[in-house]
Amino acid sequence: MKKALLFLSYLFLPFMITAQPSLISVSPDSAYALKVLDVTITGNNTHFNTSNGTVVKFGFDQGTGTTVINKTTIVDASTIIANVTIPFAGFGAYDVSVNNSTDGLITLPNAFKLVAPPPRSLISVTPSSATIGQTLTITFRGQNTSFKSTFSPDAFIELRGAGVFFNTIHPNSMNILNDTLMEATFTIPSKTFTGDYNIGVSNSTDGYQYILKGFHVNGLPVPEISSVAPNSSNAGKVLTVTITGNNTHFKSNGTTVIFGFNQATGTNIVNFSNVISESVIEANITVPSTQPTGYYNVFVEDSIDGVVRLDSAFHVTAIPLPEIISISPSAANAGDTLEVTIQGKNTHFASGNNTIDFKYNLVSSGIYAYSITPISETSLKAVIIVPPLTKTRVYTVEVTNTIDGTLKLQSNFSVNGIPIPYIGSVTPPVSAAGQTLDVTISGVSTHFQQAGSNSVSFSFNQGSSTISTNSVTALNDSSLKVNLTIPQHATIGNYSVIVENATDGKLEKNNSFQVIKKCHAFYKTTYDAANNTFTLALDSLTSLETFFYWDFGDGTTSTDKLPEHTFTSDTLYNVCLKIITSAGDTCNYCHIIGKDSLGNPVTKVKGFSTKVVPYISIFTEITEEPVTDARVQIYPNPAGEFLNVATRNIVTPTDYPVLSIYSVDGKLLLQQLLVSDFIQLNIHGLAGGMYILELENNEHARRLKFIKQQ
Repeated sequence: MKKALLFLSYLFLPFMITAQPSLISVSPDSAYALKVLDVTITGNNTHFNTSNGTVVKFGFDQGTGTTVINKTTIVDASTIIANVTIPFAGFGAYDVSVNNSTDGLITLPNAFKLVAPPPRSLISVTPSSATIGQTLTITFRGQNTSFKSTFSPDAFIELRGAGVFFNTIHPNSMNILNDTLMEATFTIPSKTFTGDYNIGVSNSTDGYQYILKGFHVNGLPVPEISSVAPNSSNAGKVLTVTITGNNTHFKSNGTTVIFGFNQATGTNIVNFSNVISESVIEANITVPSTQPTGYYNVFVEDSIDGVVRLDSAFHVTAIPLPEIISISPSAANAGDTLEVTIQGKNTHFASGNNTIDFKYNLVSSGIYAYSITPISETSLKAVIIVPPLTKTRVYTVEVTNTIDGTLKLQSNFSVNGIPIPYIGSVTPPVSAAGQTLDVTISGVSTHFQQAGSNSVSFSFNQGSSTISTNSVTALNDSSLKVNLTIPQHATIGNYSVIVENATDGKLEKNNSFQVIKKCHAFYKTTYDAANNTFTLALDSLTSLETFFYWDFGDGTTSTDKLPEHTFTSDTLYNVCLKIITSAGDTCNYCHIIGKDSLGNPVTKVKGFSTKVVPYISIFTEITEEPVTDARVQIYPNPAGEFLNVATRNIVTPTDYPVLSIYSVDGKLLLQQLLVSDFIQLNIHGLAGGMYILELENNEHARRLKFIKQQ
């Protein structure tokens, strides 16, 4: 019985261990779109020649319903040759599969790559020159081109500027030798001008391939404009201009004249033209009254010459713009009635009806002007009344009439009137989300107590997010005590503080209160070149945190709040600070150090050291010797009510610097994003003295001193 079982096991063993069919190679294994080629597919343990219904598929054909197999030839049990036309598909690797009645579906993943075609170009034409009237055969030599295996082959010579009749010429006949070599016979028109012209070939596969100015024609003299007289005019003037040419044919059909200063608008400023001879034409033109000062091109076009031009041939001087240059007197007291004289330049005071207004921030002040009398086109007098309640400010003078429009003399008329109330300070200026706190708002020339009722709000981004108050208490006319709760999910950033009452109106101090995350990890760096020391300055909110973890980037750590550490190698380190609050909130901040104040890597033979100090300490040295930067300017300095900040190449859409103003003892007074290269800051509310302006972006911080006048 055992022998019988053993015999049966040997009998069925070949069927039990038969190897599975598979595909092992595809050759070639890559091509580019529209290429037609034979692909050899090799299998292992396959039965290509004994099976029925053998079908070859390429992965880039799946789902399209379009076969790319032109012909399939079965060579033997393990070899198939498929003639394939590669379709347009995405570059990459695709599966190849074979399906038949014996082997079933077998696939070789990522077996065939669709690659970008090699760049095509026209590399030479021979010969590369001819004379007018000549018939010649030109040989075109391409690289990676498809002259023979494509559709709609053509060749051309572009006779640009040689007259509209012969703009582009095509061959009399062509002989395509192979994909990279072809011949074309051309006849050069007898009216072709001497010059270098584009020459090329085109077809449905290669597109246009040409050599720029690759074919020279020795022909007729090139037409040109030699002079324009007169060659200048004031804007708004009507005049006749004589245009002289060389080798031109102005008497040809369709001769037109164009001046460059009417091209943008499409307005025809040529009233009429008169052809005097083949080389002289006169044009009567009207120069637009609004034309800017500058040099403009002159063009003449006809049916033989095409378009000929003379660059910067005509100069226009624009009409001077009207402006106000002075008002006298330029100051008054509230309640005054006085006569003022306004002086203009290029104005038309005597020719139009004049009105006068005095504005502050585009809002009329209430100063009334009457008895307006023009003395001349550039001078007028008026009697003005300054109301008793006019505020102390510098106002813009506006004069409007029917000819000049509205003319402005910016911030040039001063009124000494009632004091302007404003918010001087907000204390504290920062809080974490989720906190309830008292905030003191100090005002100048305000009437908090007299007004009886005050409304206070904290506004982010012009009201897109606001924080309401729990209570508002007027301590006196210049001080408010506000209790508020910062919502847990309040918007993080700078808020404007707004106070409104019936007496002072609406007072606003922009970006005077900052809301930060409950957990706030941050430090700034300064560099002492003499001692090769970096100082890491914690910000003023460290009192909110309870646990500090420093990772100095070299394998050493510290849990001290203000540690000191020395690095032993001259390289850059990623120093990270992790903070955990009493509530369990965690935050991190990392910064690369090992660079000096200019952003250059710092390397010294003995390495460098760091120390961490409270944030206020960083300003002690700055007040004595600030870092200056040619890319940041502040003016005027000393400053009065406004401080201008101008920057160069530090404001980008992906990196808006943070602008901050600090007192010399390190107190943050103002902070906002700088989103343009110029900003005018209202510093009216700052007390007289020295301040630090800081601009910080991803590169480094720039700090400058300025003085606020009393």
